[in-house]
Amino acid sequence: MVKQSLLCFLWMGLAASIAFAARSADHQATGVHAQSEAEIGTHPEAEIGTHPEAETAAQPDTENAAQPDTGTAARLDTGTAARLDTEIARLAGQHNTPGAVVVWVQDGKVAYEMAHGYGSLQDREPIHPETSLMRIGSIAKPFTGLAALSLVDEGRLDLDADVNVWFDPPLFPDRYDRPVTLRHLLTHTPGLDDFSIGKSVRTREELPPLGESVRELLPGQILPPGEVMSYSNYGVMLAGYLVERAGGAGFNEVVTDRVFRPIGMDAATFDPDECDLQRVVRGYFPMGGELQEVPFDYVKDGPAGQMLATTSDIIRFLEFATAPGPLPKEQQGLRELFQWSSQIQFTHHPRLRDGVGFLWMVMEWGGHQVVAHDGGYPGLMTRMMIFPEQNAALYVFTNTMNAWFVSDVTGLMVDAFLPDAKAPLTVPEDEPELEPAPAPAQEMLPEPVPDPATTAATAETEPYDDGRPLRDFAGHFRDTRYNRSSMVKTGVLIGMVGEMTLWVTDDGYLGMPDHTGATRRLVRVDTLLFASIDDGYHLAFREENGRITHVFTSGRTALERIRFHERASIQRNFLVTALLIFIGIILFYMIRLPVRVLSQRSAHLDAVSTLTLTVSGIFVLQMLLLLFGGLSIPMYEVFMGFAYGVPDIFYVANLLPWVAVMLLVAFVVMLVRSDRTLTGWVLPVLFLLLSSGYLSSLHYWNLCGWHF
Repeated sequence: MVKQSLLCFLWMGLAASIAFAARSADHQATGVHAQSEAEIGTHPEAEIGTHPEAETAAQPDTENAAQPDTGTAARLDTGTAARLDTEIARLAGQHNTPGAVVVWVQDGKVAYEMAHGYGSLQDREPIHPETSLMRIGSIAKPFTGLAALSLVDEGRLDLDADVNVWFDPPLFPDRYDRPVTLRHLLTHTPGLDDFSIGKSVRTREELPPLGESVRELLPGQILPPGEVMSYSNYGVMLAGYLVERAGGAGFNEVVTDRVFRPIGMDAATFDPDECDLQRVVRGYFPMGGELQEVPFDYVKDGPAGQMLATTSDIIRFLEFATAPGPLPKEQQGLRELFQWSSQIQFTHHPRLRDGVGFLWMVMEWGGHQVVAHDGGYPGLMTRMMIFPEQNAALYVFTNTMNAWFVSDVTGLMVDAFLPDAKAPLTVPEDEPELEPAPAPAQEMLPEPVPDPATTAATAETEPYDDGRPLRDFAGHFRDTRYNRSSMVKTGVLIGMVGEMTLWVTDDGYLGMPDHTGATRRLVRVDTLLFASIDDGYHLAFREENGRITHVFTSGRTALERIRFHERASIQRNFLVTALLIFIGIILFYMIRLPVRVLSQRSAHLDAVSTLTLTVSGIFVLQMLLLLFGGLSIPMYEVFMGFAYGVPDIFYVANLLPWVAVMLLVAFVVMLVRSDRTLTGWVLPVLFLLLSSGYLSSLHYWNLCGWHF
């Protein structure tokens, strides 16, 4: 309950100190950094191991859980397999992870497979490779992409046609000089805002048809399509709807016929009605010092994350993706589509590292090309990484949203199977230090380190100078993936969205923080491109009407320009200070009135003082109602961004600022009519300025009115 209270305080932006404490406490308790059960399983042909025992639901016994015998990793020497088994069990205990699945496939064959812990803490049920169904989160997206490409291949869908041709009336307004296309949806570049409120339901009966959800959840367009990559669940949902329409059947049926069945993923499905939900691995979330089960739910943007699959299904896909030779006829065409989808289809600048394929993240890491995707949702965290040059692939699953565990296991496995890869996946070596660093809630794929060869080439690059001052590129920037139109925007206040500052250094370079916080110096080498003189890092910019609007730290990462006062740290400190002053005003009058009565002086307040006390009380009352509403629901629902909708009390709370506006109008009228000396105006005017600034801040964070 304590952690739940802290998180709710964070969500309302009450205190920077509380934000730091809660993030630290959450990291220590859960190991969560981003967004993200078992008898020991083996390859589908066999099931090895004994039923594990656990001490408590909150602390699964990962050390004493049964370990696979040498048959689980026959392609590894016995010592290496045993070391991996032991280390994964240790990491599961360290990160308080109830259950996990780890698979490595090499050249189309399983080289290592392990299931650890429990799929259900209550029943002490292990994860069974053939029957236990995992929610794999956003790893579902590439499968939606494959289905779409199969329809493109047949001419039923057009990558570059306006998606509005499928809608009457049109889905998107004619706002920009180019339409939204399927290509944009499959590369996360439709230019759409993010969303979360109301995206999930608790029962199948509440789940609307996909077409209705497409209309209901439509976010606003904030950028021209095709210019900025900003991760979009809605875009993938819309692509899934086009698959349904063009495929002439339900979305799940189309994906099953075109993707799952040819690969042999017999249990995989996007439709939970097709399977026994008792087989689904239970998800857990830390609440009140314990791991609480997260009830199974249904997401309206199903093509973006509703997929269920067994370990055997995942293995068959990884075998399909890494097989070195020709495949059976029924798979070969799909394999070619997969290879197409895993190539870079969009990057912010050709000189930047990384990019996005068709719903795959494509990067270079440690000298190796990597095609990858993460998945995260309360109760699960997944990662799939494919190394095309090595015909190798990794899959990691855990039934808590614990990205630290996933990252640690990734580093362990890559080090074991690709020892020539020198860069640790757990540390984004050449990513800038964001302010604050990204918090739990988003998929955190690893970033590569600078290539020494690139570094040398960069050092020899001639500076570019067209007379434009460096200060045009300096400023404050925020990651583009956040909701701008609802009160969930307040997540920015607690560090769920990274921010970064660029500045002009004393020696005339563009400065930015590297991952250690040290200054990285960059020189301009092209119109909108900078290169570091300290390493091989490149930075690109976007401009509109002569003004810099975005900075691109990689081919798949963008930050938008914000004004100084919009920075989360500035806003957070202002809101906290203002609230403390409002509380102080209330306490002042609570003490002043009894004192005046006891001293037999008049306790009457003039109109200006009465309005000062009332407005202060309204501001404090709103935050208390928001806090109470947040505490009235499970913490994971707050963490999800109120995916099932906001508590009813929020409707009352967010009307209170408008009441304050009307009272402040009356305050101004009474102040003007009052007979005050010049010094008597000082405090009321200061209060008016503070209240106006506070209301402006509430409006910025969508806390005035029903922005749900």
